[in-house]
Amino acid sequence: MQRVLLRRVGAIIVLIEIRAFTTGCVLELDFVARPEGPVEDRPSVRFTRAAAGGGPQIGVRFADGRKAINGEHVLVPESAPEPPILRSFVGVGFHRRDTYVRLREQLWLWPLPPAEDFELVVVWPGMGIQEVHSVLDGAAIVAASTESQPYWPADSAPQ
Repeated sequence: MQRVLLRRVGAIIVLIEIRAFTTGCVLELDFVARPEGPVEDRPSVRFTRAAAGGGPQIGVRFADGRKAINGEHVLVPESAPEPPILRSFVGVGFHRRDTYVRLREQLWLWPLPPAEDFELVVVWPGMGIQEVHSVLDGAAIVAASTESQPYWPADSAPQ
């Protein structure tokens, strides 16, 4: 399901892939920004993630009206979370170079989406991105989840 969500002068957002598992899926997005103008006239990119508005806000909205936004839920081990939940993984990448900045986000969506189209929404005001909408095929994600394989058999235990 790789697709370009936004391409404009100075910015691109790409949905790199969706990895489906039996209990949910991973959405991996790539954000790249660079100053406009000819290379020789561009100032060095000197901003940080905080200066770029703290990073993007990413959400999903299902046909029945349920939605999840990354960072919206705090998971408390003693309580069961209310689905759906969209959470960033630890270790997302933010890279700054002289000519561009790149942010890679991996998000866990739990549980699997319904087997129908749903919407992915990205907002990043700090980078001038108000709202980007893309329709994703929930049926394809659910179908892909049936092909997922466990890393270890269920009856194996660590030695």
